[in-house]
Amino acid sequence: MTKKKQKKRGRMIRLLFIFFFLILIILYLQSPLSKIQEIRVSGNERLTDAQVIGKSGLQVGRSIFILPSSIAEKLKKDPEIKSAQVFFRFPSGFLLQVKENKIIALLGKDGGLQPILENGHLLTSEEKMNEDLPIITNWSSFEELPSFCSELSQLKPEVMKEISEIRSAATPNDRYKVEVYMKDQFEVETTTLHFSKYMNLYPYIKEKLKGKEPGVITMNESGTFYISYKEFLSPKSQEQNPPGQNSLEQKNAGTPTP
Repeated sequence: MTKKKQKKRGRMIRLLFIFFFLILIILYLQSPLSKIQEIRVSGNERLTDAQVIGKSGLQVGRSIFILPSSIAEKLKKDPEIKSAQVFFRFPSGFLLQVKENKIIALLGKDGGLQPILENGHLLTSEEKMNEDLPIITNWSSFEELPSFCSELSQLKPEVMKEISEIRSAATPNDRYKVEVYMKDQFEVETTTLHFSKYMNLYPYIKEKLKGKEPGVITMNESGTFYISYKEFLSPKSQEQNPPGQNSLEQKNAGTPTP
């Protein structure tokens, strides 16, 4: 066989290879394998699989030629989803791994209760609510909810479960003031600034008040003070400044040393 015929034969083999390769691609694109056959979801707790899949935009039967990273970014933009990862599963499936923003409190609004996520997003959907969650009332500055809910999410579980209501007590001189009503009948006056830092000291403060009747505990940058309800409501106490409060020697809400 001459060199010229060998070159011609080699060219024909390459052309045939390309031709059959293109045929295989066309057959693949027309086959069910090129379409999404299965979408699985993991990590979701409150959201259903169908809700997560709906937020992703993926649909069974659509083309599998989608970048998983673009789907993950779309999911992460949803306020109900904290983080997301998307994986392609051979031959024609996707796995959506998500972590949800949890419901952190209930907002008293328009005579009802509205769930709030830990990022401050208000849920509008009707769903069964956990009545053990703190109820936020008298709140007018909704733009500050995200930062406050971030503080709430940093509370120790044993502190969070003791909170019944958080009421905004903002004044012209102190727009961050809040009153926290505890399930053990104590009231805590504190600030939304560094809220978690102050409130996480509550078990320690309660231990120091062991045997005392319920009252008002004030925790702010000036220190930590306690006054019983009886003293707080007495006319004599109202004339004092601060009114009859007993210092608990807890300055600037630093970590106490037992």
